[in-house]
Amino acid sequence: MANPTTNLLSGDGVIPDPDPADLTRLLRPREAGRLLGLSEGALAARRSRGQAPPFVRLGPKAIRYQLADLLRFARANKHVSTRDT
Repeated sequence: MANPTTNLLSGDGVIPDPDPADLTRLLRPREAGRLLGLSEGALAARRSRGQAPPFVRLGPKAIRYQLADLLRFARANKHVSTRDT
């Protein structure tokens, strides 16, 4: 599995298949943002508009993202042309 702080969408655009044991891992918004190539603020803005990956609220200010959900979100939003969007 790639380091969770590595941007999944850089380079050749290939999203690696992680070790199944890592899929349930919860990441903080900063880690999730790095993984997706988004700032923590951009991820928060998308979350408030309902355009972010599913998240887990552990408390009033404790947001986490499951690795499996981040990978699904990245794959679902991969396009080969701007006409696809």
